[in-house]
Amino acid sequence: MIRVVLLTGVSGAGKSTACHAFEERGYRLVENVPVSALPAVVSSFLKEEDSYGKTVLLFSCQEAYEAIAYLKTISEIELKVVLLDCNTAELFSRYRLTRHVHPRQADGLSLEEALEKDRVDMEKLRPEAQLYLDTTSLTPKDLQEIILTMIDGKKGSHMVVRLTSFAYKYGVPRDAEVVLDCRLVPNPYWVEELRPFTGVDPEIIFFLESKKEVGDALEAMERYLRHYLSHAEEMNRRYVSVYLGCTGGQHRSVYFAEKLGKLLKKDYSCMISHRDLSRYRKK
Repeated sequence: MIRVVLLTGVSGAGKSTACHAFEERGYRLVENVPVSALPAVVSSFLKEEDSYGKTVLLFSCQEAYEAIAYLKTISEIELKVVLLDCNTAELFSRYRLTRHVHPRQADGLSLEEALEKDRVDMEKLRPEAQLYLDTTSLTPKDLQEIILTMIDGKKGSHMVVRLTSFAYKYGVPRDAEVVLDCRLVPNPYWVEELRPFTGVDPEIIFFLESKKEVGDALEAMERYLRHYLSHAEEMNRRYVSVYLGCTGGQHRSVYFAEKLGKLLKKDYSCMISHRDLSRYRKK
């Protein structure tokens, strides 16, 4: 059985960074294969399984759907589809910074038109993906770690659960599978002396843990997540993305992400991150 990862996504979302991660783990990288030539390429893989037993196929999002449909017909291939996305504002920023040209601009499109066509293709591809990642707020290191953990079991044999805090006022992440709302418990923001701190600081932890409703909410969240994750395991899922939101992404969501990560880590490989925490600095 040959393990094939088909890597695709919007141009500028981090496919090159992801490719480096796979290569570090011994995957062969094959890119820019015309879909019409894919049968011949697959035939070569099957004849040289020792060399191509772990392979990444890199496709643009406009060609990926047809490639996925073909690869699904090959019984000797274990296929995983990794789809990388990013919001349009961030993509514009990345293109301005790197001064790269979008591949579709070679057809005479503006950058805005090219990104819109990518977006249409992404909507078609998303149901095919085993891993869908919005890289808007991810560092290259975060992206590599998530991919390696999910695809190749870097942190062990358990399913990987990524718990991320976020601020509703900055938008709900597009790659969220489970969203837990932390806004129904008391907000430390309204205690002036607590306002500069974050959910990892002892001052905030003490404040929240003195409130009965916080303990009740934590218990309910853990119970729901364990129920959800047990069913996800039965479906052979390797990765689940859980987001915890509060108004500003500074206090409550950070606290709950940290606490749930500690509660679940005995049974799952947990990764904890805080999407919007870097916006806050103690004065």
